[in-house]
Amino acid sequence: MKNLTLILFCLLANLFFGQKKFDDEKLMAVQDIFYNSTKKNINNFMTGKGYTVGEVEKGEGEDGDAHSFKSEFTRVQVQYNTDGSNAGVVMLYAGAINNAFIEMKIKDAGYTFVEHENVIDGVDFKRKQWSKKGEKYSFITYADDTDKVGFLAFGKFQE
Repeated sequence: MKNLTLILFCLLANLFFGQKKFDDEKLMAVQDIFYNSTKKNINNFMTGKGYTVGEVEKGEGEDGDAHSFKSEFTRVQVQYNTDGSNAGVVMLYAGAINNAFIEMKIKDAGYTFVEHENVIDGVDFKRKQWSKKGEKYSFITYADDTDKVGFLAFGKFQE
């Protein structure tokens, strides 16, 4: 009976507190980096995933450091809070068309989005912030059809 109770507890803990499992490579990558790396091991972790270590942007004020990495078709930035905890993972990838498939996977997992209008360098664009009731982390997606790149982020972001 104790074993059955322990198994049930572990199963429920995994359902309620574990990371969501996706079968999309990019969704799995941002969550893997977010949940399984630390500020101390990030360079080795990303090198092991096939990325080249880039520059570190030192944080100012309330923002922590941001570590950049790149591969042949992907750029990743891992953002940290001032206390060294992971704040978010941002991925810029080739192939804006992939964004539609990523958004379908996020929607199928029960997330809903709020669309935000932004302007960067005089260019207007809309990004979607995907959240799920009761979860503190969210996804952000955006596709730039002109430059043919997609944007995917996972972490704790303000709405």
